Amino acid sequence: MISFGESNIMIGNEERIKSTIKQLLKKQGANYKKLASELGVSLPTVRRFLTSDSLSIERLSKICDFLKITFPELIQISFHEQKETEPLSEELEEIFVKHPDMYTVLRYLGRGIEIADISKQFNLSPKRVQEYLQKLESLKLIQIQKNNFVHVLIRWPAPWRKNGPLFKKFGRDLYWRAVDHFYEKTIQNDGVYNNKGFYFFLDSVLLSHSTYEEYVRDVRQLKEKYYHLSQIEQKSLQPNELKVINALLGIDQVDLLAKVMASPK
Repeated sequence: MISFGESNIMIGNEERIKSTIKQLLKKQGANYKKLASELGVSLPTVRRFLTSDSLSIERLSKICDFLKITFPELIQISFHEQKETEPLSEELEEIFVKHPDMYTVLRYLGRGIEIADISKQFNLSPKRVQEYLQKLESLKLIQIQKNNFVHVLIRWPAPWRKNGPLFKKFGRDLYWRAVDHFYEKTIQNDGVYNNKGFYFFLDSVLLSHSTYEEYVRDVRQLKEKYYHLSQIEQKSLQPNELKVINALLGIDQVDLLAKVMASPK
């Protein structure tokens, strides 16, 4: 149910919300004709209320049902506001530690990748993929719909639990692979940046305590900004328009160079 308070958000922001609806329709491979059929109205009517007419709360609620999102989620996407995604339960993480391929399938489904593409990219047989899909559905993480369309039931990407099963199993290896990747890339490219978008630096600066706190705050805000944008773009853009971006960042009050040179390997 949509509350009166939420309806006030519509005032002065209809165009932004209509634009978001159009993006989500495109993202989900739907069109005005399908939406018209769902709402029980004519195609010209749908075109009209997504361009010139006002959208009633009742009609918005039906559109949200068609898009399989809630009204608050529609508002969050429209205004670049997303709540932090809850991590998976410890029990689910334990299952994925035992079945990492199944976790990979869920990850890519959450990004909107087609089942056939997941199967091909990770060399998984159709039978194995179907087994994973059925298991994920039994865990209430996805819903298999008509024509093998999969609807992910949880907010994605779900972060790992701090010191949870996934982190304990894969965390150390992931961190070291990231360090090795950026180190090797820096050597290969003879610098920190190239026209393919690679960027990396390791720097040491002298700052006062108050400036250090400001530095950390600015970096945290920047991270949060792009986390929110990532959530929005995953819902509004096609999967082939998105690229996985990896970032490695560490800020601490320690003289690493002195430690390395004092005890070289």
